[in-house]
Amino acid sequence: MVKSKKGQRYCRRDDKTEFPLHNLDSFSLNEIFKNLPLTDVFELSFTTEEVRRAVREASVPIHIMHVSFDSKEPSICLKSPKHQFTWTFGVPEQLELVDRGEYKIGKFQYDCKSNEDGYFTQHYDAEHGMVSVLKYLVSVFDCSEAIIKELSIDVGVIEDSRSIFQHFINFKSIERMAIHQSVDKEGNRLNLIQHIDWIMSNLKTDEFYMGVELLEHRMIRTPEGDFDIRPVPMRLEKALKINHVALMHSEWVTKDDLLNLNVQTAIFEGSKLTSQDLNAFLHQWIRTTSDKLWWLKVKTNDNFNFEEVINGLDVQEDTYKEQNIKCSCPYLRTGGLECEPFEFPETSKQITNANGTTATVSVHEDTFFFHVKNDGPITPKPPVVREPTEEQRMIMDRIEQLNVETARLHAQRVEFQMVRRNRDREDRDDHDRMMLENRLEHIQFAAAALREELRNLEPR
Repeated sequence: MVKSKKGQRYCRRDDKTEFPLHNLDSFSLNEIFKNLPLTDVFELSFTTEEVRRAVREASVPIHIMHVSFDSKEPSICLKSPKHQFTWTFGVPEQLELVDRGEYKIGKFQYDCKSNEDGYFTQHYDAEHGMVSVLKYLVSVFDCSEAIIKELSIDVGVIEDSRSIFQHFINFKSIERMAIHQSVDKEGNRLNLIQHIDWIMSNLKTDEFYMGVELLEHRMIRTPEGDFDIRPVPMRLEKALKINHVALMHSEWVTKDDLLNLNVQTAIFEGSKLTSQDLNAFLHQWIRTTSDKLWWLKVKTNDNFNFEEVINGLDVQEDTYKEQNIKCSCPYLRTGGLECEPFEFPETSKQITNANGTTATVSVHEDTFFFHVKNDGPITPKPPVVREPTEEQRMIMDRIEQLNVETARLHAQRVEFQMVRRNRDREDRDDHDRMMLENRLEHIQFAAAALREELRNLEPR
């Protein structure tokens, strides 16, 4: 194998030591390629045109993809049943990497380093460069049945959101779609506003995260009766039809939206919903027989009044906290993939609907939380530490005194062992040592008896 001046890899046809993979039948090739690490298949695609064609015909299947147009380290991750391949724009200093030279993909030339899982190149084009690599990987591997676990873009670096999202229309499934904004670039944000309806109409997802504040200019009537063009929050009504939705700028979500909510998980931050709105929602929920909604989190700029939230409801003490003090929902997350558990305050209550389903309701300052089911790990309540009784305290003090006496006698025993004396003195030392050992044994027996007495006084 040699490398051309342009960095492209190819096989020398006059090298008799190299095995002509492309001459094998398709069945044999498929078996070879499907058992190779994805990084090796990627390397083979840069050899001869015959091998590249054979790689494509083998259709090495990809089951899972993660695509992140991030501002720091954009990446594409492919996973097959046995192997993983990652392409990252950015070279972490802490990783041990091998120089791989240059790779020409489309119109871009990439100077790469690699490890066993993938390739790293300098980050200089998170938009067009990423798309070029993505197109090449899709042409090499079979992604027709791939599920995109997360498709994430940063509007701070992506100028044309639609041009990015349109490349994912034909994928089988997008489990999570996330739109972030690391820095506010007005042109990029306006482009997203222009195309967000098209994006949400053409890409179907089970989970949607919106971290960008979208404002559109509308003519409104002022209190004085005049008309003025002002920026108002853009309504994303299609988001309220997605199973799991997290909106970091949810000022536009109204009481009617809340009452007609048809999702499993909803996170509304920056909300303008009031305690009275939440009370109306709870009154409606106890009359319903639907169990679809599992989690609802509403965060506002003002504190909620819990008494107003539960006004007129038949509430019970929250028994859920006895088993699990935190709500661990796989969809209770915002900017990243990590779950953000919610710890129930001591004031949380329980309500029951017409279907017999029980929900935990709580308010902690500016956050309202409604919880029905839990998919995450259990976080049991920590054991209650009780203050010792007077009798227990007296026993503990006596044990401490015995411990001090034991330490003193141990030090005296060490002195006996280290000091050498004449025979007459040794006889006296033997007697003193015997008395010391008897005293130690007596103290240890007394301390053990006190500890047993202390254990018997503990509540069962």
